[in-house]
Amino acid sequence: MLSLFRDRSSRFGLNTVCATAVLASGWCFPVQAAQYYWQPAAELSAQTNSNLELDPAVGTDRKEGYIAEVSSRLGVATTRSDTMIIPRLQYQKYPDVDGADRLQGDLSFSSNYNSPRSALSVLGVYQHLDELNAELANARFDRLNPNQPLSPETGQVRPGATRDVILLNPTYTYRLNERFGLGTSVLYQGINYSPDDDVSAVDFDYYRADVFLKRALSPRADIAFSPYVAKYKARDIDSKSDSVGGAIGLEMRWSKTLVGRFNTSVERAKIDQTEPQVNKDTVTAWGADFSLTRTGEISELILSLGRAVTPSGGGSLYYTDQVQVQYDRDLSARLKVLSAARYIRDRSLGNVSSTVDRDYGQADVGIQWMMSRTWYLRAGYTYISQKYDFETDTARNNRFEVSVGYRGLDRQQ
Repeated sequence: MLSLFRDRSSRFGLNTVCATAVLASGWCFPVQAAQYYWQPAAELSAQTNSNLELDPAVGTDRKEGYIAEVSSRLGVATTRSDTMIIPRLQYQKYPDVDGADRLQGDLSFSSNYNSPRSALSVLGVYQHLDELNAELANARFDRLNPNQPLSPETGQVRPGATRDVILLNPTYTYRLNERFGLGTSVLYQGINYSPDDDVSAVDFDYYRADVFLKRALSPRADIAFSPYVAKYKARDIDSKSDSVGGAIGLEMRWSKTLVGRFNTSVERAKIDQTEPQVNKDTVTAWGADFSLTRTGEISELILSLGRAVTPSGGGSLYYTDQVQVQYDRDLSARLKVLSAARYIRDRSLGNVSSTVDRDYGQADVGIQWMMSRTWYLRAGYTYISQKYDFETDTARNNRFEVSVGYRGLDRQQ
């Protein structure tokens, strides 16, 4: 399966190269009512870690790392649509960690189309990352998809091991009239570990299909009712689950700068697992989450908290309780403070505990200085802690990082 992922990655890479060649001839220009844009970026970083691999038996084992990253935003926008592709490549070197020197990357795709009666959005992600980057959830939000639907991480870090992910999420809405809309959404996530195991690096496929009815309560508020079905299937061990449920979602747009969302769901999950342990149970699981985004002239606040039922590399479905907050503020025209924090509590569904039941936390604080309109210097500190239920000690890492980078000018609206 890994070869299939790599083949897809190669095709994505070829398309990206072709798009880059076309877009490189102009920064941002209209062609037949379409606007093409290209925003390149590059960054060099140096960091030091007190416990890079989050080993609870290690007090302090200082290790340095050096990272080079290049990325680009490629897109085209019209009056009805907006499509963006973000390829990213990263090379990292940790001189004192065997197998950690690696070239890796990801590719994100987002497209939205609107007509007077319908709307279509498609989100796609491909990742090929080592476990240092893939399995330790970042405190900062993903800009392309801030409300991540799934959290498959187990927190296990094996130097030299990699994780490949494919995620695809199309959503279609048809407006019946001014107040009502009917739509459907499909979510697929496939994960492949190299090497895999039957405890904390289980390859799997996850599918979910929703049908929803959406009603406008007012010009600033919408509510949606959504029955859904979902299926989890591990590839190399005997573990699967089938779920049927329903969800209610409310979106409030208090102003152009303040948006809130609340979602709640209940599902009936039939779990059938015989490896690495027996877990045969039918569970009524619930989820609820609240998110808030506030964008000011000199600051931005993003908040998300709640519980979700999510597939996991631990070999089954899990409860994930999570709190995530990000706050950035401009101190001057050139100086900005960056801060974020995230707490995750993972517990397996069913009548047995799991070796990847854990509590995980990360907090970031940093400062960024714009040396020019496109060049910046950033320094930051990150604290990471993780404790598994079966372990008595908590693993902690203190990271200090300095970066210099280039980011092209933002797209001209």
